[in-house]
Amino acid sequence: MAQNQPNVLLFSMARTPEREPQFNWIGPFASNDWVFYALKGAGITINALDDARLVKTIGVYNQDSKHEFLLAQKFTNLDPVTDNVQNLKKLLARRIDVLLNNDIGMRMQLAALGHSLDEVEALFVVKKFDLYAVLSKGTDQKTVDRWQRAFQELQKEGFVQEQQRVWLAGTAGK
Repeated sequence: MAQNQPNVLLFSMARTPEREPQFNWIGPFASNDWVFYALKGAGITINALDDARLVKTIGVYNQDSKHEFLLAQKFTNLDPVTDNVQNLKKLLARRIDVLLNNDIGMRMQLAALGHSLDEVEALFVVKKFDLYAVLSKGTDQKTVDRWQRAFQELQKEGFVQEQQRVWLAGTAGK
């Protein structure tokens, strides 16, 4: 909808060069890393992106920016699913070798399944991105400007930073 209709807001989205012209960007609200994860003790080492080509299967969320990035890099060992929690279940059941996920999402998904971050190992940070709210193209520029001004005011007041701290503290170690 956000790619085809005006007046659609999405929160949150990684700002990538490919997505840049598709949306009106409000933020950034937070930073997020794309990380290859494996189960602790799995004996998998990834020190560079090319090392990930050597694992049997990489779990990815179908058609999200991480999946698209690996496809563009000509990865052929991908196992896409329509729900990232499904990926995590596959990792925990040893049905995939590694999972490419974002660090914030990984903590939240593990907690939702009753697991903790200490059960997995962060192997390699693929990319770092800022997260934004996006308004679809075709949205009136006055509306876009109001959203951006509101964000800047919340940031100036310290509200954005406080919410980041509270939110990340709530997902830490889970």
